Amino acid sequence: MKHKRIILIASAIVFLLFVFFLKNANTNYKKQKGVGEELVYSNEIIGNLVGKDTDRDGVLDWEESLWGTDPNKSDTDGDGVTDDIEIVNLKQKEETEIEVTNKTEPLTQTDQFSRELFSTVAALNESGQLNQTTTDALTNSLIKELENQTPRKTYYISEIKTTTDGSLDALNTYTNAMKTLYNTKYPGNEGVMNVLIESLANNEDIDVAVLAKLKPIIAQIDALMADMLKITVPEKLSTLHLNILNALERWKEGLNDIQLVGDDALMAVRAISQYETNVTLVEDALKKLLSRIQIEFNNLNS
Repeated sequence: MKHKRIILIASAIVFLLFVFFLKNANTNYKKQKGVGEELVYSNEIIGNLVGKDTDRDGVLDWEESLWGTDPNKSDTDGDGVTDDIEIVNLKQKEETEIEVTNKTEPLTQTDQFSRELFSTVAALNESGQLNQTTTDALTNSLIKELENQTPRKTYYISEIKTTTDGSLDALNTYTNAMKTLYNTKYPGNEGVMNVLIESLANNEDIDVAVLAKLKPIIAQIDALMADMLKITVPEKLSTLHLNILNALERWKEGLNDIQLVGDDALMAVRAISQYETNVTLVEDALKKLLSRIQIEFNNLNS
């Protein structure tokens, strides 16, 4: 049954990945070639990907490849029944099997997104509205879907141990506790990027087994956050302390989602696209805390 569901989601994932890499390819190319040598992508590329029907049998080329029919022949098996009719019959059979599957298996975000994409493309095609404008709108919606990451956990001030003590001793105690966590107990490393690069080593598929190496890194982030919740934080620093916790949470959730590439590709691709942003959030939150600590030390020592 799981294999049957792959047929439903495959084209949506291919299209999703295409849009994701298309979005980033131009920027990367510019960085490599320098100013004045720009690679420009036309929306016609995406339009052709979605709307091409070589054999004019009413079934788009990308969909024929999913069902095993020849995009260059209107009757692939030569049995007198055209591919469009055969595919309709296959779809009906798939829908029945998927309905049975869904009663026992919850839909992933990839399943839900793929169905919405199929429905949208089919409706636009049938109504004759699959044109440049609708292709642009569809592409933009896919990009926004990739960029949309809603944190599943948010920390609040009430969850932090705070103190009204604004003395130099209290500030020193807090600063030393944070230094111990970040410099000694949980030192930073480049482990995540090494794992991601290793998982793509064969240049064809993502090695899910390699991504399992993210688990100890995630466990370390969890432990760091747990220890941060135990530290007593001067009230003037509480919001900045909280921002670090929430940035770490987003980073951790993203690493968890990357491991879902075999089961929920949309979640994984979204997490990969957001990885750099999440790392930057953590770095910026730490920098702001360090800057504020320095200001407080200067005020107390002046």
